[in-house]
Amino acid sequence: MIRPQPDLTLASGDYLSVVRDFALSRGIQPSELLEGSDLSASDFIHPPELISNFAVNHIGVNLYSKLKNPLAEAVHYGLQVRSSSHGALGMAIQSSPCLRDGLEILIKFYNTRLAAQTPVVTVSEREVTLSLETNTDGLLHTDEVQRFFDLSTMVSMAQSVFLSLGCTTLKEQAVIAIDAPEPEEFPHQAAPICRFVFDAESAFIRFPTEWLDLPFQTANADLCAAAIACCEAELKKIKPADLVENIRTELAKVEGPIPSIDDMASRNFMSTATLKRRLSELQYSYQDLKNEVRLARAKTLLKENAVGIETIAMELGFSDNSNFTKFFKQHDGRTPKQYRQFLENQTAND
Repeated sequence: MIRPQPDLTLASGDYLSVVRDFALSRGIQPSELLEGSDLSASDFIHPPELISNFAVNHIGVNLYSKLKNPLAEAVHYGLQVRSSSHGALGMAIQSSPCLRDGLEILIKFYNTRLAAQTPVVTVSEREVTLSLETNTDGLLHTDEVQRFFDLSTMVSMAQSVFLSLGCTTLKEQAVIAIDAPEPEEFPHQAAPICRFVFDAESAFIRFPTEWLDLPFQTANADLCAAAIACCEAELKKIKPADLVENIRTELAKVEGPIPSIDDMASRNFMSTATLKRRLSELQYSYQDLKNEVRLARAKTLLKENAVGIETIAMELGFSDNSNFTKFFKQHDGRTPKQYRQFLENQTAND
């Protein structure tokens, strides 16, 4: 049993409904969004609680490729992502006492929505700056696709802040910086709560520091406590157990042959039998984790066109190219050659 993505990052299934509705409003069919993912049309009707990063990547790439002006469309998409779209996290933030508390909740539980990304908040005397750091290991999409989703996320955040504080009481705009040139027909008027700055060194959203302690008009202590309890439960589901994380980290550091289970048990100060039992309790096996690492390494090496597939097979410890191809297709759905062609097509379309 191998998980759908080598880094086992997961995302909330709540966003499938938002993507579905936005795509339909742009004349994009669900079948076009689902192409290459491990999801079916029924998942758009009854979204699963969690979806793999593998599916997130494919749907993101497919959506981006169908939009004529993606960066401009990111604003419209972000405005469709309301607080309710963020599940328990959105409710916990919206019902918190103020922006300062809301940001603390966001940082603590952001991974319940997307485990591959982390918000970073910096507070100065005059400004609060929030940026998004993404773990790009194993990602299928380009920086442009990530920029589309980061911009939509920041627009959604700005909208939530303004609704919670009360738009009529605020005299300033949120500043959203974008590390790209301004596209034609960018919809500034669609989001008057924001001032967009282009060609920035990095992407971020910025608020005046004086907003931090303004009371949220949507504050509700009982609702906030209940939502935080839900976030705690969701975080336990999304975050792998420490033992799994430790083993994955150890395996990722190894440059040569992957250690045997006996060696890994020794590194974790336990017997082989104990390691097998503890992994089994977490619904893992050591072979699962080895396969995740091998698949991740294979994808990294396949990005280098100068490295032949047979060479990659040998480097990963396969007896021949045939066994490597079977392994790769079993876990990715494509042969190594098809995956490399996919990467080349993505580069050509950029």
